[in-house]
Amino acid sequence: MAAEPGAFPARARRFLGRRLRPVLGWLAPRFWPVAAIAVGLAYVVLSITLPPPATVSVIEAESESLRFDVMNPDLAAFRLGGMRLIDPDSDDDPACIQGLLVPALDARVTYRLEEIGLVVGVRGTGPLAGRIERDGPPLPLPAEAWLVPDADCPGRFPRRLPVVGPTVLGEELRPEVLDPSGGARPLVSGTIAVYGRAVEVDIGIYRAEATLYPVSEIELPGGSRLFAGPADGRPAPWHGFVTPGACDPDGACAAFAVQVSTGATTLHLVRPGVEVKPEVIAISTFARLFSDPSIVFLWVLVGVLSLIIQTMGGASDLFGKLRRDDDAPIA
Repeated sequence: MAAEPGAFPARARRFLGRRLRPVLGWLAPRFWPVAAIAVGLAYVVLSITLPPPATVSVIEAESESLRFDVMNPDLAAFRLGGMRLIDPDSDDDPACIQGLLVPALDARVTYRLEEIGLVVGVRGTGPLAGRIERDGPPLPLPAEAWLVPDADCPGRFPRRLPVVGPTVLGEELRPEVLDPSGGARPLVSGTIAVYGRAVEVDIGIYRAEATLYPVSEIELPGGSRLFAGPADGRPAPWHGFVTPGACDPDGACAAFAVQVSTGATTLHLVRPGVEVKPEVIAISTFARLFSDPSIVFLWVLVGVLSLIIQTMGGASDLFGKLRRDDDAPIA
């Protein structure tokens, strides 16, 4: 026999009513405490499921060495002047060179302070390390080439040298050797200013842009080495430049200045005189929860909701007590 229209929904409602009645009976007198716990748990779940924080680290330092792997040859190019080109595999005398040096993709560029000043090394992953564009055909660079300053060469030494790619800043201190060129070229000093990128929020009543907010500033110890942690299988790139240090009349040159930034999620710092395992510089979950302005707003929202729930719960208890007192029989 076919069921009459509406019979099944009524039967379903009776079934659900029998099943939910015990739950509702337990929940009714405890509604406001349960609501407060639910709001708190929702915030905890939201905090745990947030995507990894986007960071920007701004690094200012003085160093005697820096190396990076070229990610964009055009951005890593710089003008040559007042320099000689040395090919370690050739017996030819170093020649003065002028033009625009364009390193090859993935070539390693090294800036290193030597007795004669700041020298530039370019080492390619293939037969050529890059090219030098000039009047006429470009001059190919050998697999390894060094550019050294020489006041007798025409042109001026570059005012700034680019940094574009995964970078290692400084070298750990090590025992000195007889050969001056074999000693360590350490990081002298510096600071890291770490910024986070706020979570973008748009919930109707509140809208927040993905702005930067300061997290911390860290002093870099002298003699350490700094590099970025891997992201998607490859170290994150750095962008910025190096400014050669001033030289006195005797030819002694100061450490060069480094001004770079990176979006690496983590930075690794190897301090001198300690174990090989590097220190990790990153935005912790705790720092993010109390520094990100978008998340701080959620904290305020949770606090307001909790206050409202507590107030409503207290008022509900008070009205329930007054109603019971009114319904009580008069002695």
